[in-house]
Amino acid sequence: MLHLLIAPIAMLTLTPIADTPAPVGAYLTGKQLYEQCTAEKETSASICAGYLMGIADALDFSRSIGKRTQCIPKDAGPTQLRDIVVEALKAHPDQQGLPAAQVSSEIFGAAFGCK
Repeated sequence: MLHLLIAPIAMLTLTPIADTPAPVGAYLTGKQLYEQCTAEKETSASICAGYLMGIADALDFSRSIGKRTQCIPKDAGPTQLRDIVVEALKAHPDQQGLPAAQVSSEIFGAAFGCK
């Protein structure tokens, strides 16, 4: 099901992102996401923002049907989501080899667990 949630985001990643191939079944690695989110190019910032907002939307939908426990606030914008993901991936570089969807979902779960 996760691949169905990520498919629309793949359109944003048609441009080559990094030399590191994504794990099988993943469009983007945590490292590639980190590189996009920390790059100074406007295109990279847009890819990062779109990807993370897509993950946030997918998690919100999953929560609404009782499948997830992340409660991302409606006012959490792309900059806040990016900052949270960048900080976590910087602090845990060992997680950068995992699929970006998995890593960002786990990061959002830690940051925005339901109360």
